Amino acid sequence: MIELMLLFVLLLLTALARYIVFDAFEPLMFAMIFLLPVASLVIFLISKRLADNERSFQPKDIDEWSFYNAQKSLLIKKPLFKGKEKRGYVKRYFPHKWEYALSDIFGFSWYLCLENSN
Repeated sequence: MIELMLLFVLLLLTALARYIVFDAFEPLMFAMIFLLPVASLVIFLISKRLADNERSFQPKDIDEWSFYNAQKSLLIKKPLFKGKEKRGYVKRYFPHKWEYALSDIFGFSWYLCLENSN
């Protein structure tokens, strides 16, 4: 989502510079730039649904420690189970904001800190 919003700002500034420097304005190009926030909203809603699935996770036929970690963009508390018994919550966190931004922009989980709370 952050990538799309950054791309939106960059393209909007580019369209504005093109209009100021070359006095060229294309309504279709300008309208297409505004599809990026719409796509970002759709991705956010899908992520929210995945987060709800994570919060309602119940392990089946697992006797060891488990938690559901499908989506990583929203930093939510996820239930932690030992077998079928809920033992607390696991939450991913970043000590510094730049680590969260870098992880979200590059799209891989190079940095992982988990906090356990009851």
